[in-house]
Amino acid sequence: GEPEQTDSVWTLAVDPAFFADKGFSGYRLVGDTDVLFAPGATLNVRPTYLLADRNALLTLGSRESLLTSGAEADVHAGDVASYDRYRSRRDGGGLSVEAGLFVRWGFSAGIERKYGDSGSIDVGRGVHIGVGAGETIALSSANHVRIDGELSAPAGSLLVRNLASGASPLPAARGVWLGSQSVLDASGTTLLDPSSPVLRGSGAAPVLQRTGVVLDGGHIDVQSDGYVVAGRGSVFDVSGASDVFDIPLD
Repeated sequence: GEPEQTDSVWTLAVDPAFFADKGFSGYRLVGDTDVLFAPGATLNVRPTYLLADRNALLTLGSRESLLTSGAEADVHAGDVASYDRYRSRRDGGGLSVEAGLFVRWGFSAGIERKYGDSGSIDVGRGVHIGVGAGETIALSSANHVRIDGELSAPAGSLLVRNLASGASPLPAARGVWLGSQSVLDASGTTLLDPSSPVLRGSGAAPVLQRTGVVLDGGHIDVQSDGYVVAGRGSVFDVSGASDVFDIPLD
């Protein structure tokens, strides 16, 4: 969201669009104190790719390159289908957020803790955080994690953790709070192959063969050495998926 006038010089405000037009499939955000996702924000981790013109590739010689001078127009940055993104995914894809690193700095006896009761992650109401199929959203804090929005990782992993990890001293009211409008969605999905061949005998209007992958539900892991509260109406979804594909008989 937009930075508020009361923000100190230590506050970093990041536009959610930052995560949607870069060449990275994974991000790690680390806050010494708190991390806040402003109410109503939409953050989708979606990388761009270096793409080549298919027709140009068909005419490319064995010792030629689309990146040579004069052929740059045949290469551009762009998006790919969810199926292609899943097939080319790498470990570490998604979003990792940590808050409250200050508790690991160590405090001498008698010195007042400068940062007070901070070190929390807040996902505001109406927030949507999404990653690609099979990827991970991980939230980890030293104080509390409060979720009133939606975390979506189709057939992936949702990790919400509020553990000590050697921190000292520990905040008093630590825990995980999942509000009544929170949604943790790691349900299965179908990804269709956009390069499927045309079905034979489909007539004047070609019909692509329906094929791709069907992914089962992922997993949700919520841990705290304080408390875990799930409000009435909160949703945990790890349901599977089914679909109908065109299977050649010969």
